Amino acid sequence: MGRFSHLKISTKISLSVVLIVIVVISILSYFILSQVTKTVIKQNEVLMRENVLAYTNFIEGNLQEMLALINAEANHLNASMNSLSFDELYTSLESHLDSSDFLDYAYVYLKDSKNISSDADSAYFTKDRELILALFDEDPKKKGYVKRVDANDYLLNSPVIKNVFNTKQAVVGEPNKIKIENYDFFGLNIAYPLFDKNHQVIGVVGIVFDLKAWSDLMADTTKNLYPRDVRTILSSTGNIIAHKNDNYLGKAYDGVNNTTQSSSIITDIKQGKAKKDALFIKNFRTIAYPNDDSFAIIAPIKISNLDIWYLFSTSVQSEIVSSLTHLQNIIIIVVIISLIIIVCLVYFLTNKIVGSRLPILVKSLSDFFRFLNHEKINLSMIKIRAQDELGAIGTMLNENIQNTKKSLEQDNLAVKKAISTVQVIESGDLTARIDANPRNPQLVELKQVLNKLLDIIQNKIGSNMNEINKIFDEYKHLNFTNKIENASGMVELTANSLG
Repeated sequence: MGRFSHLKISTKISLSVVLIVIVVISILSYFILSQVTKTVIKQNEVLMRENVLAYTNFIEGNLQEMLALINAEANHLNASMNSLSFDELYTSLESHLDSSDFLDYAYVYLKDSKNISSDADSAYFTKDRELILALFDEDPKKKGYVKRVDANDYLLNSPVIKNVFNTKQAVVGEPNKIKIENYDFFGLNIAYPLFDKNHQVIGVVGIVFDLKAWSDLMADTTKNLYPRDVRTILSSTGNIIAHKNDNYLGKAYDGVNNTTQSSSIITDIKQGKAKKDALFIKNFRTIAYPNDDSFAIIAPIKISNLDIWYLFSTSVQSEIVSSLTHLQNIIIIVVIISLIIIVCLVYFLTNKIVGSRLPILVKSLSDFFRFLNHEKINLSMIKIRAQDELGAIGTMLNENIQNTKKSLEQDNLAVKKAISTVQVIESGDLTARIDANPRNPQLVELKQVLNKLLDIIQNKIGSNMNEINKIFDEYKHLNFTNKIENASGMVELTANSLG
C-alpha cells in the first residue's frame, strides 16, 4: 500500500477499476468455460452414443441375417430330414450360403446319417458313418463361387457342436482362431440343432464367419468422430473379438488393457449392467493412448436371444475439448483487448473528470493560502467546467477567494484610514476619528477601542492641541488675556480658568 498511497487519484481509480474488471471477467470466463465444457461433454456423449448405435445396428443387422439364414436352413432340414437325399442337402446348404453377401462357411454335421441316402461320396463320412458337409464361398459378393472343403478336426471337435447336442438349442460360439483346410482366420461359429422324429438331436447345421471384416470396420478411420478413436467388439466373457490390432483378438480385454477401470468394465459386462443401455465412462485410459484420458461408451450388441456382445468405443478427451482450447484462447484475447480498451477509457475519463481538474484546485488552494500569508500573488478564479462535486468545490473556492480579497481590501483600506487619522491627531486635531469599517472582527473591535480612547483623550485634554500649546506658550510669557474658544476638554477648561 506504500507505493499505491503515493499515486495520483486518477491512477488509483484506474488501477482499482482494472483490478475489479479483471476479477469479474475472470470469474465470468471461468463460469462460461465451465458451462461450455459441460455442454461439449454432454454433446460428445450424445454423438458417441449415436456413433456407437450406428455400428451396433450394422453389426446386429449382419448377425440377424446370419441367424435368419441358418434358422431357415435348420427349419428346412428338420422338416425334410426323413426323406432328404444328400444332393438335396448339398443344394440347400449351397443355396443358403450363396445367398449371403458376407458368410464364408456353412456346414452340416450328422452324427446319425441313416436318414440320408447313401448316394454321397464316402469322403463326406467318417468311419463311424458321421456325415460332415462343409462348403466355402470364395467370393460372398458374387454368385456361384461356393465350393466344398474337406472337413477337419476343428468341426469334429468344435465345442459349439458339443454344446448344441448338450443343450438342444442354438449356440453362438466364443470367437476364436479357426483353420478350415488351408484357411486360417479368427471367426465366429453359430450352430442350430437338427432333430429326428423323436426330437432327439442327431446333428447340427452351422455357419462360420470370418470376423476380419468387423476388425476392418473397427479400424476404419473414415468413420471416426475424432482422430484417435478406438473401437473394440467384446464377447459376453470380455474377450476381444474385433479390433484394429489382430494381436489382441481372442484375448481378455482386461488382460490387454490391464487397468482397474478395465477390470471394473469387464465385471459390469459379465454382470449384465450394459445389457439394456449404453454406459458412458469418463477419464478412461487405453493401452493405445496410456497417457491420455478418454471418454468411453459400452453398448450392447444383441444376437437375438442367444447372446450379447458389446461394442466398446473410446475417444481421447483432449481431442474432444480441443474446441474449448480454441474458445479459451479467443476469450483470453477478447479479455486482453477489453482490458486495454477499459484501461484507456478509464484512464482518459478519470484524467479528464478528476485528474486534470484536481491540480487546478490544488494550485488555487495553494495560491489562496499564500495570499492569506500575505505573499504577493495574483489570485485567479477557477473556471468551472462541470456542476459536480469538484465543480462545487471550485465554486466555493471562487466565492471564498472573492470574499477574502474583498475583506482584505476593506481591511487594508481601514488600516490606511487609521494611519491617516493618526497623522491628523499628530498634527494636533484630537477630534479626528477612524471612520473606515474593516471586515475583520478584530480590526472592528480595535477601531472601536481606538475611537473610544480618542474620545477619552478629547474629553480629558480638548479638541486642538495646537491651541492649547499656544495658550500655554502665552501663559509662560505671563499673557493671560486669551482663551481657548469652544473649550470642552478638562485641560482646555483649566487653561481658560487661569486667564
